[in-house]
Order: sequence, then structure tokens, then C-alpha cells
Amino acid sequence: MADPSWSKHVADVLRRNGIRMYATVPDYVVSHVLEHLWADAECRVASQIPIVLVISHRGDLGEFNPAQVPMGQATAPILDALGIRSIRPSSIAELEAQGDGLIKLGYTRSLPVAIVLPTELTGGKQG
Repeated sequence: MADPSWSKHVADVLRRNGIRMYATVPDYVVSHVLEHLWADAECRVASQIPIVLVISHRGDLGEFNPAQVPMGQATAPILDALGIRSIRPSSIAELEAQGDGLIKLGYTRSLPVAIVLPTELTGGKQG
């Protein structure tokens, strides 16, 4: 049988080490720790944080570094799996047409969004 005070001890370890800001996702087990942190006026628990990720898309057409290819292939599936809405503008016109709306959506939903910069837009990294 687990000691019911385990969550207070976890919270105490975090606070004792000077950690005062926490980002979290909904989770039943972790919520027991968060109850102690929410009650502490010196701690700030943050979830659903709006952030704009700007990601250089490597490993695609014209890539010279083979180490970049796996991550380039995984970028879109990872963003999709995390539920992060993204755009991949291939021109300045597409960036201008989609960028503002994407950022507004991120702040309206209080969730991250991503602008993935493909080589068609940036010209890529020249080897």
C-alpha cells in the first residue's frame, strides 16, 4: 500500500530545489502533486501555454546532411501526434495568408502552434 503522503514529498523535493514554475498536462497521478503546488503562493503552475514554434524543416528536398533526414521525415507526424496545429508555407504569400491566423488560433486555444519553414520558402541550408 502506497503512503498517502507521497505527493507532498514530491512537491517538497521540487520546492526545496528552487523549482517554482511548472508546466503540466492533465494527469490523475500528477494532479496529487499539483494540489500541493497550486496551494503554494510562490509556485506558478502553468498548463495550456500558448507558444509559437518556428521550426526549420531539414532533411527534405536537396538536403546534404543524411543525419537530418529522419527528423525531417518525423516532423509532421510528431506535430500531428501532439495535436500541434502547424502550417508549412512554401511561399511568402502563403506565410502572409496563414501566419496571423495560426498565431491567433494558438492564443485563442492557449496551446502551441508551429510554423514549419520548408526549403521551398527559405532556400535551405547550403552545404
